[in-house]
Amino acid sequence: MGTTEKIKNNSGTSSLAGSVALAASSLLHPKVRKGVKKGASKSTSYMSKKFPRFSRAVKRADDPVDFKEEAEDEIHDEITDRMRENFKRKLQSKVNDASESLQAAKEENAEKVHSNAEDVQEKAQNALLKFREKLAGVKEAGEDFQEKMNDKGTSSNSIDGVNDIKGAKDIKSSTNIKSSNQIKGPQNIKHPSNTKSTS
Repeated sequence: MGTTEKIKNNSGTSSLAGSVALAASSLLHPKVRKGVKKGASKSTSYMSKKFPRFSRAVKRADDPVDFKEEAEDEIHDEITDRMRENFKRKLQSKVNDASESLQAAKEENAEKVHSNAEDVQEKAQNALLKFREKLAGVKEAGEDFQEKMNDKGTSSNSIDGVNDIKGAKDIKSSTNIKSSNQIKGPQNIKHPSNTKSTS
C-alpha cells in the first residue's frame, strides 16, 4: 500500500491534510498574505529592538548550523551581561542602604551628643553656683577670722607674724568666678551639618 493510499484510509491524517490544505489556501488570499506579512515584520522589528544580539546572530549566520552556534554565543553573552548588570544594581543598592543607615546613625548620635551637652551644661552651672555660695561663705569666715586676728594683734598678747597672714581682700571673691552665662553651651558644639562629610 502506497503513502497516498495510507493517508486516504486513515481518517486522522486525511483530516489533518485537509486542514493544512485549507490553511494553505487561505494564504493565497491577498488580505491574509498582507496580514501575515505585517505580523512577520512586526515580530522581526520587535525581536530586533528587544533582542539586538539575536538579530545580529540571524544576520551573521549563513545556514541553520551557523545560526545555532551564533545564537548560543549571543545568548551566552546576553546572560553574562544581564547577570553583571544585576550584580552591579544589587551591589549599588546595598551600598546605598549602608550609606543611608550610616547617615541615620550619625544624625542620631549628634542628637544624643547635643542632649548630653545640655545636661552637662546644667550640671556644671549648678556645681559652679554651689561652689560660689560656698566660696562666699569661706570669704565671710576669712574676714571674720581676719578681724579676730587683727583684734588680737592690737592687744598685748599678740603673736609674732600675724601681719604675715593674708587678708580677706587677698582671697578671690565670688564675683571673680565665671558666671553660668560665660560657660560654653550646646550651641557652641558643632552640629553634623557643620562638619565635613565623607560623601
